[in-house]
Amino acid sequence: EQRHRDNYLFVTYEDILRDPETVIVNIADFLGYTTNKEEIDDIKEKIKFTNMKQMLEKSAKQQGTNLMREGKTGSSKKAFNERQHFLFNKLFKERMAGKGFDIYNYD
Repeated sequence: EQRHRDNYLFVTYEDILRDPETVIVNIADFLGYTTNKEEIDDIKEKIKFTNMKQMLEKSAKQQGTNLMREGKTGSSKKAFNERQHFLFNKLFKERMAGKGFDIYNYD
């Protein structure tokens, strides 16, 4: 299981939504960087979904792609029909079994 190796930092999107400041500090610590309140606040602002979507949309327009939807967990239920959702969950559970994602309920 890779997530417990010293040279890996495991971060989920849900973690970022729940507590961005802690995630930012953990990433900085992992990289050996010391942060201050001003830097943390600046990063928190820059990683807000609306700001990241605006930045990505600029490059996406040039490439004719759209990679971001709503920035909310569970939005795949709107993007997938019932069969697609079932198949994704089945495949995800099979491929991620024993990799530390067992704690997440993707049903």
